[in-house]
Amino acid sequence: MLLAEDIVQEWLISKKYFTVKNLKSTNNKEMDLLGVKFEENREANLIHVEVSVHHNPIGWLCKFNGSFTRDRNEQEIKSAVNSWVDRKFKGDNAIARNQFSPHANSNDWEMLFVHGKLNDRIRRELEHMKVLGIKIKSIREIILDLQEPTTNIRTGGVGKDISDLITIYSDLE
Repeated sequence: MLLAEDIVQEWLISKKYFTVKNLKSTNNKEMDLLGVKFEENREANLIHVEVSVHHNPIGWLCKFNGSFTRDRNEQEIKSAVNSWVDRKFKGDNAIARNQFSPHANSNDWEMLFVHGKLNDRIRRELEHMKVLGIKIKSIREIILDLQEPTTNIRTGGVGKDISDLITIYSDLE
């Protein structure tokens, strides 16, 4: 959902990250969002975010043997999640990500997955993602965080209008 990516991008910007959206690596693979934030001590915080927000999930997030819906045992879930993490966060994407920030290496990047509504299957997949070092955040958490008062300068990013509408809506009686 591209709108969710815009909201996540606005959230990253509000956290003082410079962002790049939909950076392509080889074989036309695409990374949803990359962010770089420079700290006062000249350290760089690097984040790679993948976003998959669905309002009515019916199957698995990660494909296994060409299927998103059939039942799986624990080993098949792990295998599907490992393949998904490799495709999204490693391999060609890691090389392109490190070219984006040439002084970084693969271990310098925080990996974040943003999700929408969950079903029991996706919850089981998320547990395996956490074991692989992927941080998990819901789009709801991000929207709520965007509504918090801040002294940060607000940007003109695509997600700002959406964020402002959500804030207005939540303030209405």
